[in-house]
Amino acid sequence: MAEKALISIVIPCLNEEKTIGDVIRQAQEGFTRAGYPYEIVVADNGSIDASRTISESAGARVVDVQKKGYGIALRTGIEAAHGTVVLFGDADLTYDFREGPTLVDELFKGSAGLVIGSRLRGTIEDGAMPLWHRYVGTPILTALIALLFGTTLSDSNSGFRAFRVQDFKNWRIHSDGMEICSEVIINCLRSGQTISEIPITLRASLKDRVPHLSTWRDGMRNLLIILSRAPQAFTYPGLLCVAASALVAIPSAMFGHITIGAFSLFEHHSMILAIMVGFIGSQSLIYGLLLDAPAKNRWPSIGISCGLTK
Repeated sequence: MAEKALISIVIPCLNEEKTIGDVIRQAQEGFTRAGYPYEIVVADNGSIDASRTISESAGARVVDVQKKGYGIALRTGIEAAHGTVVLFGDADLTYDFREGPTLVDELFKGSAGLVIGSRLRGTIEDGAMPLWHRYVGTPILTALIALLFGTTLSDSNSGFRAFRVQDFKNWRIHSDGMEICSEVIINCLRSGQTISEIPITLRASLKDRVPHLSTWRDGMRNLLIILSRAPQAFTYPGLLCVAASALVAIPSAMFGHITIGAFSLFEHHSMILAIMVGFIGSQSLIYGLLLDAPAKNRWPSIGISCGLTK
């Protein structure tokens, strides 16, 4: 029964002594009021301040994570969880953990395998999210996931989520960094499960806090993992380019230069362009095949696999 399920609240942490205590108290307040049995697991990623001491004093269980990385810290915290459901969020007080039970409620009452707290459908305080992230980075990555994997999400980068531990194990998540946000979504969808979103509040972090997120590095890592899970993004354009190249190169080789009025067709410029397009297309097609092969555990054949059929 949902009301008897133990909820593991997992909080990755790196030098957050100014906020971790309040984060834990918010979680305690929210889940105590909701009536869920819970535990709080702080995955400490090598803090050199008082984060560990404060976490333990506040009632959390601290798990040491030696290797650096947001994804590693999160995965380690989930592996150490005793509950059947995990809710995770950041330790910087930007997410209100008192809203956590709402995500867990949605997970239990619906058919979704993953519930995401959407910042873009909720409330974002002034200064809580850089404009570049809010209007460019997050929308682009979210739209790309929606296009390639058939979903209608609004916020693929949210770090406030709930899911069942067994589902997480089945998704086989391997990311070490911030790209884990995209991998969880993609692997959930590829497993045949659905995703639900709940509007949440995003608060501004402390003014003197140094963010762990790197816009360029983490944005590119998310982009690369999205593309690496979508062979069809390379096989379809690759096949199109190869076909277009053949449509020009074959007549050029067979009939040579043809002049129709003021138009000159199939001359050497057309052949050079066709070769270039064909080369690019073949490389894209081969890359798509290579991406698809590990997922199938076999070498796929064109037209049967390579992202063309499910």
